[in-house]
Amino acid sequence: MTPFIRKLWPHEARLFGAHLLRLGPQARRMRFGAPVNEERLRLYARDAFTFDAIVLGYFADGLMRGSAELHPLRHSRPAEAEAAFAIEDDWQGHGIGQALMARILTLAQNRGMERLHLFCLQENRRMLHLARRFDAALTYETGEVDALVRPGSASPFSFLDEAFDDAEGALRMALRV
Repeated sequence: MTPFIRKLWPHEARLFGAHLLRLGPQARRMRFGAPVNEERLRLYARDAFTFDAIVLGYFADGLMRGSAELHPLRHSRPAEAEAAFAIEDDWQGHGIGQALMARILTLAQNRGMERLHLFCLQENRRMLHLARRFDAALTYETGEVDALVRPGSASPFSFLDEAFDDAEGALRMALRV
């Protein structure tokens, strides 16, 4: 089956957790900014769907191999969100992060987000490269970077993009069942 990206449903937290558990120690550190143990990853996956978060999964070979999260920042004016990405070690460097970022930007646009933050460690070269590809403004502070991307305004086309992505995801999920 061809690799694809789709939104996860809250009842699929186990898929997300299994993906996070397959991350190597370095990928975990790059994603969370510090070493994290398996119990912390399980709890994170379980709670990830709260507070209006959206989780995207990249699926290949029947497993979730990459993820992207959009977390709206509550009570922020202008409207802001944080995005986070995790790609399993063997799947890094194949354009998955770029594909996930494009989808996250569409989601942010369609939810009226004016600013999208990508927080990462200064040593996270892959994330910084991804941020630069999307014209992020980088702010460095004590070992960390805030890469700020401006998603742009929603349009009929961005809403159609999301609707088609959702329909394809639902179809692929139905076929898998």
